[in-house]
Amino acid sequence: MTVLVTGGNGQLGRHLGAHHGVVALGREDLDVCDPSSAAASLAAHTPRCVIHCAALANVDACTGDPARAYKVNAGGTECIAAACATRGIPFLHISTDYVVGGPERPGHRIPVEAPFQAMSVYARSKRAAEEAARTHGGTIVRVQWVYSFGSAGFINRALAMMRSGESVSLVVDQVGCPTPAPLLAAWLLELADTPQRPPVVHLATRGEATPVEWVGALARARGIEPIWHPVSRATLKGAPRPARSCLDISNTESLFGRTLPNWSDALRSYVTTTGDGSEV
Repeated sequence: MTVLVTGGNGQLGRHLGAHHGVVALGREDLDVCDPSSAAASLAAHTPRCVIHCAALANVDACTGDPARAYKVNAGGTECIAAACATRGIPFLHISTDYVVGGPERPGHRIPVEAPFQAMSVYARSKRAAEEAARTHGGTIVRVQWVYSFGSAGFINRALAMMRSGESVSLVVDQVGCPTPAPLLAAWLLELADTPQRPPVVHLATRGEATPVEWVGALARARGIEPIWHPVSRATLKGAPRPARSCLDISNTESLFGRTLPNWSDALRSYVTTTGDGSEV
């Protein structure tokens, strides 16, 4: 039996879809807000598990269109989670550190039972999505700072600018745990095969990094001279971002029976594996 992935055109969905036994469906194949579309996809593929990656993840776009954010993030999760619950199919909902991230507390890792601290429309819509997943017996999987080469996003724009000799604005007062998308995809499939999953799971690397450390390490690993200038979160336009959102992964390490890698080790391994970085 297959694992069915929603949001198959997104960064994480593409990496999940690269695995054997995974069917990753994009918007053209599965409308997550349409119960009839959800029912048809589940009937066609009879999955043993559904990993719900589909979301409106652009934080500023969510601020500009709250109705769409709630429709896709909360409504879409309700639709797919309910369809899975009706058929007895395990459901993994991909959530975000933004629902629990907050002010800077040096060394603090956010536990799975932390109270919500949703600072933006995006975060609040994902909080509502978590509630929908919880209501239907799904597993909430919070992830953070997911990246890969070849996908649209900040990391690839920053590296392209540095390669061409341009200086990149990098935030110096934000801390998180960078996680390569291929590694996260492998963890999610392992979680899908894990019996008796807890209600909430954090999947992230160990350690912590600022964007300066993260992007700088990626640039140096690719042979690019890091060219950047510091900026503060307070000076940025758009939706607010949490200062610290380092997730506590102790429950995941207990579940998997091993220690997860530090962000810098995971980064080096990812760069080595991808070679020229031309993959998705």
